[in-house]
Amino acid sequence: MRNHFVKFLILIFTFSNMSFYSVSCSTETEIPVIRIGYPQLPYYTDFDQKGNMTGYGYDYLQKIAEVAGWNYQFINCDWLSCQKKLKEGEIDLLSPFPFSENDSVDLEYSRMHIGQSFLILAVRQDERRFSTGDYQKLNGIQVGMLSSSDVANQFLKFSETKGFVPRTQFYKDEAALHRGLFADEIDAVLQNSEMNISGMKVIEKFNPTPFFIVAKKGNKTLIEKLDRAILRLNIV
Repeated sequence: MRNHFVKFLILIFTFSNMSFYSVSCSTETEIPVIRIGYPQLPYYTDFDQKGNMTGYGYDYLQKIAEVAGWNYQFINCDWLSCQKKLKEGEIDLLSPFPFSENDSVDLEYSRMHIGQSFLILAVRQDERRFSTGDYQKLNGIQVGMLSSSDVANQFLKFSETKGFVPRTQFYKDEAALHRGLFADEIDAVLQNSEMNISGMKVIEKFNPTPFFIVAKKGNKTLIEKLDRAILRLNIV
């Protein structure tokens, strides 16, 4: 009887250890899922004709995932909606994001930049009045831009150096800005190169600015892991 009891205790101990080992393995091999904002930006976070994700930003994120051991959940949203989702904690990471003192109040930036963005002046695809480098014809051009952006002063400096005087009009969001262009309220849009330019063509590109990957303010642990992954990619 005593032998049976001892064997029973050994069996319980063995199964307990197996159960603990199983839970430990499950915890150790669990792969973090990072929610990524995915605005459709030409050649950066884009889609091919078959609907597959493509672009420089997408490819760079895949390399980070390989190094960091992450899985991704991609959240489709336009650029401004993605920024709002990031600040409200609905996504974890977003790029490409130029550094701004104002934005740094709400965001954590990666330590290293991963590329460059530009300010672009874009017109409708069927526009024939304006072309690259013809600054005389840009005199008096009606240019729309976002009221929340800080690009107006940079554009005025650019126009001064090129010798033309634009007129400016402000819009509350990207959708309203683009509607204004296609409704002939304005002649051109001024925006960051990461924003959508569907149905438009770029006639001027200036003010190259390094861009980063950002997280919500306070999410330093995620940014530190991201920085280590980027550093390893740069070393390799």
